[in-house]
Amino acid sequence: MTSLRKRLGTIATTSLIVLSVSSALATPAWASPFVDIPSGHWVETSGVLDEALTEGIINGSTNENGNRIFRPDDSITRVEVASMLMNLAGVEDGAYGKVDTTSWADASSNVWYTSVLNWAEETGVLNGSNGYVRPNDKITREEIATMLGNYERTFGDSDAKGDVISLNSYEDGSQVSSWAQETVAWAVESEIMGATANLYPTSNATRAEATKMVVALGNLGEQTDAAPTPEPEPEPTPEIKPEVKPEVKPDDELDGAVDSTPDNSASLGEKVASIALQYEGTPYLYGGENPEEGFDCSGLVMYVYAQLGYDLPHSSSAQRNYFKNAAAEGKGRFVTDEDDLQYGDVVFFSGHVGIYIGNGELFSARKPGVPASTGKLSWFGTMLGGGQLY
Repeated sequence: MTSLRKRLGTIATTSLIVLSVSSALATPAWASPFVDIPSGHWVETSGVLDEALTEGIINGSTNENGNRIFRPDDSITRVEVASMLMNLAGVEDGAYGKVDTTSWADASSNVWYTSVLNWAEETGVLNGSNGYVRPNDKITREEIATMLGNYERTFGDSDAKGDVISLNSYEDGSQVSSWAQETVAWAVESEIMGATANLYPTSNATRAEATKMVVALGNLGEQTDAAPTPEPEPEPTPEIKPEVKPEVKPDDELDGAVDSTPDNSASLGEKVASIALQYEGTPYLYGGENPEEGFDCSGLVMYVYAQLGYDLPHSSSAQRNYFKNAAAEGKGRFVTDEDDLQYGDVVFFSGHVGIYIGNGELFSARKPGVPASTGKLSWFGTMLGGGQLY
């Protein structure tokens, strides 16, 4: 999927809907191709189905009359969720072969999901137990959250672990299994689930609900307008004052002793922004930390600060903690109100980080398939804070 992070708001449906969809979601761009979607069903009216089809997350199946069906309210199976996540990752059907290569005793060759299970075990997205994967078993909401957390740890930019205290705000938060608590808390904090008073963690999820969760995962930290609405063209990047021309040495000339103290020609924030903007257009690469190969979001920030003599960790959450601790020690500033951001501040979101360049805009390594570029702060969800180091 081309988007890895949009926030969805609340939609009024049955009490079993545990995810959030924003009022900004677009009206579906076309009528559902599935003949079994009830008129007015939330999965269509919310735009979730529209986006899932656009991004290739779902395909549905064909009934005896040759019509496409989706079965939105049927329970979904473990391997069907894995298939959605494989589609989200952009893996071509059959890319992992039709011969079973897994360690699971109940996996088979030459069935529709052989390739899916091969991919799911290799990437760690799906875990079995006692040598079995139970591909056709129904899956609970907390199990889906766990699979999505596995996906995030492999393909995203966070450890997919939340504060379990957040579960206390739900009437059935205590029913979340101990092994799933941190990941369910992450899913709640990321607005993948948790829009009602209950989580229903051990209840089986429907195909519509699972689709909604995968769409929300795919859009973590991205634009709040739902697909298929295209991203608006970014406004021109604010011009940097002519006198702000910090010299940036090539990698092979860095001696580790770059003076990071703000001087009369440029504040640290201006230097940070100036350096970062040189890498506009650099390809996104998960785990990437140099312009030759590509950047992920925290890799770009780490690289920019390295040019100024700082050694940052490679993770948006770890960098956020680094900046907060530096501020507490008087070695930096950290703010939580967008109005207090300054040019060149490093800004943090759930699973994302970038550099503030004024006018409500963020420069960052955006997402797979999109090079480093500028976007609105509002595209990336709730701001968790931002600041600079001294």
